Amino acid sequence: MKLLFFTLIFLLSLFLTGCSHSEVYAPVLPPVIITEAESSEIIYLDVKIELQDSPLSKHEPPAGVFLGACITRAPALNNISNFQSYIGVNHAIFAHTMHLGDAFPLLWVTNNIANSSAPLITLIPPDGGNPYDLNLIKDFAAQASLLNTATFVLLYPILQTSNHTPGEYKAFFREAHAIFAEAAPNVALVWGIDAHNLHIANHFFPGNNYVDWIHLTMHKEISEDGTFSDFFATFDIFNDMFQEAAPLMLSLAVSHYSIQNNRHFPAQAAEKITKIYESFDRYPRLKSIIYKNYNNIAGTGGIYDITTSAALREAYRGATSAPRFLNSIQSNPYLQTGKITLRTPHKAFIQDFDIFVIKEGIPRPIAEIAMEMNADFYVNLQEQILVLQMPS
Repeated sequence: MKLLFFTLIFLLSLFLTGCSHSEVYAPVLPPVIITEAESSEIIYLDVKIELQDSPLSKHEPPAGVFLGACITRAPALNNISNFQSYIGVNHAIFAHTMHLGDAFPLLWVTNNIANSSAPLITLIPPDGGNPYDLNLIKDFAAQASLLNTATFVLLYPILQTSNHTPGEYKAFFREAHAIFAEAAPNVALVWGIDAHNLHIANHFFPGNNYVDWIHLTMHKEISEDGTFSDFFATFDIFNDMFQEAAPLMLSLAVSHYSIQNNRHFPAQAAEKITKIYESFDRYPRLKSIIYKNYNNIAGTGGIYDITTSAALREAYRGATSAPRFLNSIQSNPYLQTGKITLRTPHKAFIQDFDIFVIKEGIPRPIAEIAMEMNADFYVNLQEQILVLQMPS
């Protein structure tokens, strides 16, 4: 079923470039309503695809985005209850990192259960021995299944410090997926990569059938003049690469300290956090955001801790208050179906009551595309989107 996503995107591109110019009109649901004052204006729209009644991944919410946090590396407030009370925001996921072969973090898991949140456990290779020891995976899976609670396991993310070869890595990941599927069906297996390594992602991606979620780790460092590079230039690449395969998960950290000149910029970092979270509604396949709240002054030199400044705390509280952000998770052992929405790189526009989609600079009538794709479509003027609705 996941392979269908690639086919649909291919078909969309094909129809946008090759559809005929005959005057054929498909029904519009719901109807587009444009006032007389707007009729001569050009209104630009983003283009999205809705796949109806599609199988959702493990623990994938039918709507909304799970809020998460990583607090175990913070010098203070690394307790779930204390952190949420101080920040004023409840979270659906809390992250923890451990070596494969270490003691299972039972207390961390039970704290999440009490909080109606899910643990995200990142497994990194053992300190010594065989990094691809499947017996250790079996032991971990057996323990992860005991409490039968919704759990995410991020297995061996591809980081700048990783030392894997693609063949061995992918074979190990696929074997691990089979083990978790049988021994711990409550676990959603997550494949992940650091933003710096996106250029090699295809070498290490184990395949659509072997992942439940796909994760990106991304840090934003502040410059010595208090500015940031564009966040979404990189995130767009990740989203376009993987949105069709599985729900997406992001671990995000924004620094407010410049090691170059030893200056703090809490106001600028607060503004960046606000803009990033406000823009996530453009990415409908992003289903979880984990904020990494810690101080890494001894490593990268970044300070990502939002509890150190009232401005940062208030910005985070405000940015995560939108209704689409989910603050709790309920375990559901059964796979569900729902609507899956995909973002496309195409733009559309309305002019004189007609709707067109732009492909390679050429406008194509939407009715022709909808007819060829056997799709309904509608326009949401408030959100400025054109949505193509297709059966699964």
